[in-house]
Amino acid sequence: SISRSMPVSQPSADKIWRPRQRVGQEAARRWRDAAVRAFRAPRSVHVRLIDKVSFFGGVVGCSVTQWVFLDAPEWMGALYTAAIVPLLALRYSMYAHRRMHFFLLDFCYLVQLLVLVHIHVAPCSRSLHFALFALSTGPIAGAVVTWRNSLVFHSVDKMSSAFIHLLPVGVLHTLHWHPRCAAEPPGWGAADTALVADWLPPAPGIYG
Repeated sequence: SISRSMPVSQPSADKIWRPRQRVGQEAARRWRDAAVRAFRAPRSVHVRLIDKVSFFGGVVGCSVTQWVFLDAPEWMGALYTAAIVPLLALRYSMYAHRRMHFFLLDFCYLVQLLVLVHIHVAPCSRSLHFALFALSTGPIAGAVVTWRNSLVFHSVDKMSSAFIHLLPVGVLHTLHWHPRCAAEPPGWGAADTALVADWLPPAPGIYG
């Protein structure tokens, strides 16, 4: 008799290809979603009013400061006062809201107050002048690099930090060569041999 071979049961094609098909579809879907996210048109960004005000004030402030510094240095003290008082008030308001107002006890804010004192209260103090000149052009100016201050016009915090660290340098430079004290010559007698005795003791005392 001729033996008939019994058919061997094999898994159906659906059981083999359906899982692979699902994996392929899932991969295609992920690639498609990634392409859509990459080439999708950016969503509209809502610009806050405070950012617009900061941008406008930063651009105007830089332009006015440059003009006063170059063409009317005798007004640099008045410009500094008009700028630093609202900036310090704004900084206190922002930090107090975050409960970070004790950061205002930092050394740079003390220098700002002493510059105001030198402009309006003690314009003829040689010790204060040379101490502030050394501090403003030294650690305060160096803080611009240390803290990476930048002119980001739409950021109130970054712009106020930049002005707080840069304005004293310009103010003390103009006060040094255009003193408000009539008794002092331009340069405050910087060639005098007593120069070191004028600024060396007060500067470390203020810094400490």
